[in-house]
Amino acid sequence: MTKALRLFGKLADLATRAWTVALPMLLLPLPLLANASCTSRQELVAQLRVATGQDQIPKVLACWESTFEAAGFTGEYLAVIDFTVAAGSGQVRDVVVREILDTSTGKPEPADEMGHELSDCLVEALNASSLGPGGMSPSGDVHVIGFRLAFTDASQKARAAASENAASILIGPRADRCKGLYDHEPPQDAATLHQELAEAQAKAARTDSTDLSHKARALQRSYDIALELSARLELDSHREDLAEAGRERLFEELERTRSLATDIGTKIGCVPPAR
Repeated sequence: MTKALRLFGKLADLATRAWTVALPMLLLPLPLLANASCTSRQELVAQLRVATGQDQIPKVLACWESTFEAAGFTGEYLAVIDFTVAAGSGQVRDVVVREILDTSTGKPEPADEMGHELSDCLVEALNASSLGPGGMSPSGDVHVIGFRLAFTDASQKARAAASENAASILIGPRADRCKGLYDHEPPQDAATLHQELAEAQAKAARTDSTDLSHKARALQRSYDIALELSARLELDSHREDLAEAGRERLFEELERTRSLATDIGTKIGCVPPAR
C-alpha cells in the first residue's frame, strides 16, 4: 500500500515551509485561522502543523489506507476542508469538505465515487479526532479555513511533483513494510530523525508485550525511522563541504543506524532493503 499525505499551506501574507512530515500525506497549507485569542496566528499555524502529524490523526490515515486499498493501490485526491478546533480540548468539530478532486492525471478533476467515499470518511474521522494530544488546545475556538489534504501514491512521478511543493513529504503506507511502511521524500534532517527514533524506541519499550498489535506498530515505527535516518546519513556523508573527520563520524553513525535497523527488522520479520 503506497500513499503520501503532504501537509502544507498558505497564509496569503505568510511564506512558510510545509510541514516537514506532511502525513503521507497531508498537505497542510498554512490555512486561514480566525477567532483565536491570546495566541498569534503564526503560533497557531505552528501548533496546527504539529497537532496534525501522522501519529496524531490516525483515523484520517485509516480513511486513506482503506480507500487506497479498495482502489487497487492507485489514485490521488486533494481535499479542501474547513473545521473548528474547540477551545480547551482541541476537539475537531463542524468539519466540512468543501472540495474533493481527483489529481491522479496531474490535472484536478471532479472526484469519482471512490473520492466521495473518502470525503465522507474524512468528515467522520476528523469530527472524531482531537488535536489536544498533539499540543493544540487553544484558549478560544479556532476556525480553520482551506485546510488541504493531498493524498498521493508513491510513484516516481508523484514524488517528483510533491518535492516541488514541499521540503519533505511523507510517503506511505507501502505494500512491502520491510521497505519501510512510511518515510519522507526527501529524508528529514538527522536531528529530527534522531529525536523521533529515541521517542519511538522508548514507546516500543513501554508497550505491553502482551498487546501484540500495539507492540508491532511501535516496532514498525522505530524500523521506519531507522531506515529513513540511514538514508539521510547516506546523503549527508556525500556533502562536498563536509570535513574528512566529519565524514568519518557520519559513516560510523551510518553503520550503527543500519545495524539498529537490522536488529529491529529481526523482531518484525524484516530484512532491510539492499543499499
